[in-house]
Amino acid sequence: MPRRPRRPHAAFVNVYDRVALTEDVPEHHLKCGQVGTVLEILSSDLFEVAFEVQEQQTICALHASKLALLDDPRQQRRLH
Repeated sequence: MPRRPRRPHAAFVNVYDRVALTEDVPEHHLKCGQVGTVLEILSSDLFEVAFEVQEQQTICALHASKLALLDDPRQQRRLH
């Protein structure tokens, strides 16, 4: 059974990690499933992410609840 991606948390996220949207973000014209790159960690649950859509880049601050961390080999590590 495939593993579901984790919700990001600053303890697990690095700059340049890939994330996917878990819901639409209409104010930035972004759709669920689009993949972006973390540019900056603003707080433990807020990230600045860049998305490329039709050769245009959108950069926005997103709450961890709207993101899933992709390809993270550290998924086994817990905060506790």
